[in-house]
Amino acid sequence: MFGASGYGKTEYVLRYLRGADAVCRFVFDPEGEFAAELGTYGAKTPPQLAQQMESGWCVFDPSEMFGGNFAAGFEFFCAFAFEASKRFRGRKLFVVDEVWRYTRTANLSPATENLIFTGRRHELDFVVIGQMPNKVNTAVRDGLTEVVCFCLTDENALDFPRNFGFDPEAVRALPRFAYIARNKAGGEIRSRGVGSKNL
Repeated sequence: MFGASGYGKTEYVLRYLRGADAVCRFVFDPEGEFAAELGTYGAKTPPQLAQQMESGWCVFDPSEMFGGNFAAGFEFFCAFAFEASKRFRGRKLFVVDEVWRYTRTANLSPATENLIFTGRRHELDFVVIGQMPNKVNTAVRDGLTEVVCFCLTDENALDFPRNFGFDPEAVRALPRFAYIARNKAGGEIRSRGVGSKNL
C-alpha cells in the first residue's frame, strides 16, 4: 500500500493486521514503530523470534544482530519467515515499511525472492508499505496482487498506480484517511476511508 505521509497508511495496516485471519504476522520493524503501536517488544534474537511466534506476532528489531545494516537484517528476516512458514499451516503475513530501503540493488537477494515469489505456496503473503512506489524494486512491484493507494501527488510516485490501473487524478484527490484498492486478478476497485468497519 502506498500514500503520502500522514494520510492513514499506518492506521490501515495496524487495523488490517489486528483483524486479519492469520496464524502469524511477521513484521520487520527496525525503527520500533510497530512494536510501540502494538504494545509489544521488538525481538532481537532468533530465540526471541521463536518465542514471539507462539503468540501469532513476530516483530523483528534487527539492530542487535545487524547494527545499522538493515538490508542484511531484512534478508535474514525474509529467510526466517519463509522457513518458519513452511513448518505450520494457515495464512501468514509479512509486513515491511519502505521496502526500497532494504532492496536497493537491481537484483533481489535469494531470501527476498523466495518470500515474494514462493511464499504463497506456504500461505505467506507479502505486505509492502511506502510513500514512493517508484522507488520500490520492479520485481517487488510485479509481485503485488493488490494495491491500496492513499493520496499521492508526485508525478513519479503516480506512475506505478497508473500502470496498475488506477486513475491518477482520483488518487491525487483522495482526502486524508481515504483510499482506493485495486486487485490485479479481478480488477476489483474499492474506495473507502480508514474509519470504515470494513477495510
